Amino acid sequence: MSRIHPFDYVFGAVAQEWFTGIRDEATQSQRDTSDLAAFAKLSATERILGEMRAGNADGVDGADKQAPSPELPEAYLYLLFVAYRFWDTGGHTMELSREEVERALDRGEEMTPPAVPHGACYVRFPERAFWSQVDSQAPHEPLDGVFVITGRAGREIVVLGVLGLRPERGGFSQITATAVPEDLAAARAAARQPPFDPAMDGGQVAGFRSVTSVAELLLLAHLALAHARG
Repeated sequence: MSRIHPFDYVFGAVAQEWFTGIRDEATQSQRDTSDLAAFAKLSATERILGEMRAGNADGVDGADKQAPSPELPEAYLYLLFVAYRFWDTGGHTMELSREEVERALDRGEEMTPPAVPHGACYVRFPERAFWSQVDSQAPHEPLDGVFVITGRAGREIVVLGVLGLRPERGGFSQITATAVPEDLAAARAAARQPPFDPAMDGGQVAGFRSVTSVAELLLLAHLALAHARG
């Protein structure tokens, strides 16, 4: 059975209408949609964010159906930005097998940050291989994959991890990090040693790995880009 794709799950029915509107306005106003600040100022972006907040985007994290937290508008903006860039560059998705995950984890330091294919992609991990939390009080959730997006003429990287994605849930959780490309290569030194050590009860026995910090999320994105296959 094929796994659901987070982009299709959240934006499938409205993607063409919403994102064509963003692209048309950006073209007319000569705004660079790879720049998050410029993207956020588009009237089409503001309108869509309002619809997402009002209707919960038909799927973004079910916990968000409660009163919005101060972080919620920013979370929606990052999700919309990442989804638009993914759509605008062709919607490229890559898969990592369990064997590739093991090779990636065994690999030493990377001196040069790998390029992001097409400027935006989604890298999917083996089911339940990695787990994370949106905060220290939240449950551990499996990491389906990461969107990796370049911005600001290649001088910024946005990594958005998709947690707890399953059809019956009605949404998913997200974790987000921004960095310059060089930060991906430096992430190993900033991560726990060893990185991705399980942080949940029974994780060691089950063979799970945990992503517990921004550094580990960036390191995972770096390793994924180096080993993922189209």
